[in-house]
Amino acid sequence: MQNFKPAIAEQLSKLTGVKQLCAGYPKDFAKMPTVTYSENNNSDAGYTEQEVVTDLEYQFDIWATGSTSGLALQLDDLITPLGFRRAGSNELVDTNTGLNHRILRYRGRYDSITGRITQV
Repeated sequence: MQNFKPAIAEQLSKLTGVKQLCAGYPKDFAKMPTVTYSENNNSDAGYTEQEVVTDLEYQFDIWATGSTSGLALQLDDLITPLGFRRAGSNELVDTNTGLNHRILRYRGRYDSITGRITQV
């Protein structure tokens, strides 16, 4: 099992214009825009008896009263250099609150021998 949360948190700290950065769900919906992140998958790819290759997926959520596109572009510029590839992005509008919510998912395969993240 590999832990990339510290590297991801470090990259996300470089986002500009974010009022709140949280692991998990937003703590305060009054602070917008907010970016949250979570690990969706961290699994042994099963190639050897000892874990050498790990499949990873992280989800990033952007919550904003306006457009999420600028932050999504910034986030993409920060996460892809780590070796992850964007697996999907979609934006929802909550008609009750008026908040825009963009969900981005990134995947990669970590090789502990080379120390690199590559694509599946």
